Amino acid sequence: MNKKHFALVTILKISIVLFLLALIIIFTVDKEKAETEQIIRNETLKQLSPIRSRIENILFSRVLLVRGVISYIETNPDLSSEQYLNFCSKQLSGDTYIRNLSLIKGSVIKYVYPAENNKKAIGTNLLMVSDQKITYLKAMETGKTVISGPLQLVQGGTGLIFRVPIFIHEKYWGQTSIVIDINSVYNEVFTENILKKYDFAIQGKDGLGENGDPVYSSGQIFNGIPVSMPITLPGGNWILYALPKKGLKIKSDTYYLILATGITLSAIIIILLIYSSITSSRLKEIAFLDFLTDTPNRRLVKLHFDMASSGAKRYNTMFAVIVIDLNDFKLINDTLGHDAGDFYLVQFSQLLKNTIRKNDFIFRIGGDEFLLFITGLNDRKNITEIVKNIKLNCSKEIQFRNKNIKFSFSMGHSIFPHDSVNLDTLMVIADRQMYAEKKRFHMKKEKTGH
Repeated sequence: MNKKHFALVTILKISIVLFLLALIIIFTVDKEKAETEQIIRNETLKQLSPIRSRIENILFSRVLLVRGVISYIETNPDLSSEQYLNFCSKQLSGDTYIRNLSLIKGSVIKYVYPAENNKKAIGTNLLMVSDQKITYLKAMETGKTVISGPLQLVQGGTGLIFRVPIFIHEKYWGQTSIVIDINSVYNEVFTENILKKYDFAIQGKDGLGENGDPVYSSGQIFNGIPVSMPITLPGGNWILYALPKKGLKIKSDTYYLILATGITLSAIIIILLIYSSITSSRLKEIAFLDFLTDTPNRRLVKLHFDMASSGAKRYNTMFAVIVIDLNDFKLINDTLGHDAGDFYLVQFSQLLKNTIRKNDFIFRIGGDEFLLFITGLNDRKNITEIVKNIKLNCSKEIQFRNKNIKFSFSMGHSIFPHDSVNLDTLMVIADRQMYAEKKRFHMKKEKTGH
């Protein structure tokens, strides 16, 4: 064994010992860190429990009050405004959470308690109010209590509405709708002291739980990973979220120092192993970046797809899969040389990077083929504008050694999850569109001669 080889082996052995030592320390620190974070998580859940109970108690008890009003109406279906207001006054007077209680005959608001400040609502046909029509019909058709909102009210302000259908002799008569001053509920349960320590959010407009829009937020809670707890409501549910102001993760300088040491030692070992056992060409093969365009290659597509699909499911959004194939790229290589082709690819990839956002993904998946993941879409119509921007910003003309070359490319796209939730299927759909556009390009070229 020569001296160089002996020194290399010795360094390798020492590095392995140090690396194993670092791993043991990292494992120990990481375990303690995880246990501490779990304690913080459990403590946060303890804070959620009484808040959930109080919200459920306030809302269930108010809906139960409505049952007494309904019983009175069932025995007095032709009651006058005065009778209705007197009865409600006895049942609901002094309640600080109930903003008003409406009596709806058919689909028209007939009486409202209290009458003061609510006269504008009387005579309103709920079938003509877009943000109340759906829940009104749902209560009528299902015969069950339905949640509407929180939403803007006809008489002004924001309220959470519980619609309770009324059937007299098994025939639909109308509904009562109790409007809860939801801000009063929030002010009671989310006290000033607890808001100093935690951020909260509630999701589930119209009682749709995790499928509904957020209805309350005290901070940028979804920038982290909050703990959650379901809230059961009459006719639906909400999801209650909480996140400590300092977050759920422990930040330890010592931990990161040890981690950095372990990573450094790992890097030394990897370099030594690469130096002693593999060639530079093998190194390029295992890389995840395309060295020419400095973009991720095909090996990273599945990983980024899983990240994008997970984010889309969590935030109820969509993302587009866009396939781009350069037109006549072979012609550029054949007529101007491969240096021109490489220059063409580098410039085009840079235009794509400048066009998409930082949180979108770009890959070079073939010789002249690129793939984009455009995330955070709320509407399928967004993709039309995105495709238009890509075509506008990337259809440029560049110069290579005094020769003008114009970028020309064909595109196809698909949408997650509307078209599919499977990567291969989304790629097939996007490829099909792209090849159809490429076919039109060549047909036009044959017809016009350029």
